[in-house]
Amino acid sequence: MFSTRHSIALLFNTNKGFDRNVIAGIGDYLQASKVDWDVYLEDNFTGDANEIKRWRCDGIIADCNMAGIAVALEQHELPVVGIGGTFQKASKYPCLPFVATDNYKIVELAYQHLKSKGLKNFAFYGFPIDESCLWALEREQALLSLCKEDGYDCSVYRGQTMQASTWQESMNCLETWLKSLPNPIGIISANDVRARHLLQACSHTKKAVPETISIVGVDDDETEQNLSQVSLSSVAHGANEIGFKAAKLLHQRIKNPNLKNKLVTVAPLGVEKC
Repeated sequence: MFSTRHSIALLFNTNKGFDRNVIAGIGDYLQASKVDWDVYLEDNFTGDANEIKRWRCDGIIADCNMAGIAVALEQHELPVVGIGGTFQKASKYPCLPFVATDNYKIVELAYQHLKSKGLKNFAFYGFPIDESCLWALEREQALLSLCKEDGYDCSVYRGQTMQASTWQESMNCLETWLKSLPNPIGIISANDVRARHLLQACSHTKKAVPETISIVGVDDDETEQNLSQVSLSSVAHGANEIGFKAAKLLHQRIKNPNLKNKLVTVAPLGVEKC
């Protein structure tokens, strides 16, 4: 057992399946290492960067995909570890110890899965460009790069931020995009939430899945998959491993605050076929 107890803050959005799995990985490290941590986890952290400045604890692990969080953490004097996704440009990483899911390999797995079906038409359904969705842009660019290498065209649709007040309009636009695509086609969505939108749009437009449109999501989120009557293939993150390694890295930082910043990349587990 460790002789010193530390207060640790986890800054995550527990509404996200990926974040919940990362938190589970942090828990795995606590159980395996027997560190004496008092863990604070806000039920629904809203990503208030100003709030972080007032935190009084011994260390922080945070989802840096939330807007403004990385900058606020860079200015914090406490031991901090960020988690997020990989970037093609090293300059985009926060100046923090960082554990990242490999966005390029995620898309590459999905792409190879679709190619194995003999498909030669590809598309990507992402998110509007926003500071909190840079991971989606990285995945989009990865697919464009892979298709260019193989000489394939790739259609990209970022869509709209889905809200109750504009839901029908957003779905109508998504359906219009689907109708414009050549068939058969493989579509990679930025995550499983967007994949579910695609499945609904296919149902509305009478597009057969997977005969006409094959879809691969990202996250392997059981909740999202259960909300659709059509099975979904999805790339599974190594989210638990990300959490485990982030907790281990924070433990090292607490013991030795002078450790240099470090980037740890975690590969996806594979395509879960449904």
